[in-house]
Amino acid sequence: AQRQLGLARTHLAQLRQDRGAGALVAGLAARIDALPDVEPLPVPAAELLAWLEARGEQQQSRDPEREAQWLLQAHAQCPDDEALAEVAASALNACGAQTEARALLWEFVRAHAQEDGAAAYTLMRWLTEQGDDDGLRRLADTYRGSVPVFAHWCEVQRARRVSDWPALEQAAQALLALSPGSHGARGTLARMYMETGRFSDAQACYAQLVETLEDPNAAHWDHMSAASAARDWDAVRRSAAAIGMELSSQDGVVEEPWGWVIIRSLEQGEPMEYYARRTGPVTARIVENAPANRAQQVGDWVVFDAALVHPAPEEEEQRQHFIPTYAQVHVLERGGFERSWLIDGAHPGEEAWNAFVEGAEAQGWQVWVHSRPDYTVTDPDADQGTLPGLLFTVAQPQGHAPLALHRYLQQTTAGWPHPMCWLRLAEACDQERQPHLDVIERYGL
Repeated sequence: AQRQLGLARTHLAQLRQDRGAGALVAGLAARIDALPDVEPLPVPAAELLAWLEARGEQQQSRDPEREAQWLLQAHAQCPDDEALAEVAASALNACGAQTEARALLWEFVRAHAQEDGAAAYTLMRWLTEQGDDDGLRRLADTYRGSVPVFAHWCEVQRARRVSDWPALEQAAQALLALSPGSHGARGTLARMYMETGRFSDAQACYAQLVETLEDPNAAHWDHMSAASAARDWDAVRRSAAAIGMELSSQDGVVEEPWGWVIIRSLEQGEPMEYYARRTGPVTARIVENAPANRAQQVGDWVVFDAALVHPAPEEEEQRQHFIPTYAQVHVLERGGFERSWLIDGAHPGEEAWNAFVEGAEAQGWQVWVHSRPDYTVTDPDADQGTLPGLLFTVAQPQGHAPLALHRYLQQTTAGWPHPMCWLRLAEACDQERQPHLDVIERYGL
C-alpha cells in the first residue's frame, strides 16, 4: 500500500486539473497510516519457512503480499539465513517490488560473498532477465576473489544475453578450467558453438557431456545434431547405438528413409514450416515448395534439433496421425531450386494429373500440391455450381528459364476439361495476361 501510495503521489504533480485527486490520495494516505506497521510473526523466525510451506499445502496457494511482511521480519531477526533472504526477496518480487527485492539480495550477497548460494543465483537470474549488464559485472566482481567460478558464470550470462560470443567463450572456458565438471557451462558453450556454426567444437563439448552426465540421453541427441552438421557420421552412429537406435547402414553418410517430419526454419525472424522426409536421427530433406514470396528451400538437406516444437498429442488416435515438427539448425546441402510458380484451377482428373507430374519431374522440376482434398472452384456451367479444385506450385532448378515452364503448362493443360491459371508466371515471361484473368473470374480463384 505504501509503494502504491508513493506511485500515486508522483502522478499528482503531473495532473493538469486536480478534480479531487489530491484529497482522495490524502484520505487513502490517512487510512494507510492508521494501519499497524506489520502483522506479528505467527511462529518464531527460524520456523517461518516450514510453517509457510505447510500452510500453502493446506490452502493450495500462497499469498506473497501477506507473507512478505512476515518474511522481512524473520529476515531482520535472522540476517544470515540465506533461505529466508531468498524467499523474502521472491515474495517482494511477486508483489511487484522488484527494486526492494533486488536491494535485499544485494545486501545479503555483499555480506556473504565468501560463498555462492540460492540468493546469489536468484540475483544473477533477475539481473539477466532485466538486462542489467552493469549489475552482472558488479555481481561478478563481488565474487571474483572468493568464488571465481560464480564470477565467471555471471560473465557467461551477460555475454549470452548480448550475444557477445568471444566473451562467452572466454568466460566459459575459464569456468571450466576451474570446474571441469560444470555441465551447465559446457552445455552453454556447446549451444554457442552450434549457433555460430562451429559444429566440430560443439560436437566435442557434447561428446564430453555424454561421458559425464548421469542421464546422457538428451546429450546424445544434441551430439548427433552437432556431429551431423560436422558430417562426422561415425560419431552419429556411436550416439545412435548408445541410445538403442538401429541404423540400416554401417558406414559412410547416414541417409535413410525414415518417414515424414515437418521442419521449421526462420526467414527474417518469421517461422516457416515445410514437409520433409527424415533421412536419419536428426537430418531431413525438405520436399514442400516454398510459397512464391519466400526463399526456396525445397530439396535442402538439413540438420534439426531433436526437441519437438509441438508436443505429441496425448490421445492414441491423434498420435497415429501426428507428424513431428523440428527446428532446423543447419543446412548441409542446398536443393538448388529457385522460386515457385503457383497454378490454380479445376482438377483435371487423376490420369491427366499423374501424367503432368511425371512430365514435370522428368524436366527436373519439383511439384507440390497445396490444396486440401475438399478444395473446390466455382463454375456457373457445372451441375452443382462447383468443381474439384487443384492448387499447386512448380519449382524450377536454378538457371532454368521460366518460359520453358510456361510453354510446358500450355502444352500439357491444353487438353484438360478446364483451363488453369498461372498469372504470375505469365507476367514474368511477358506473356498474355488476359486468359489467366478470365480463368480467375470464371472459376472464382
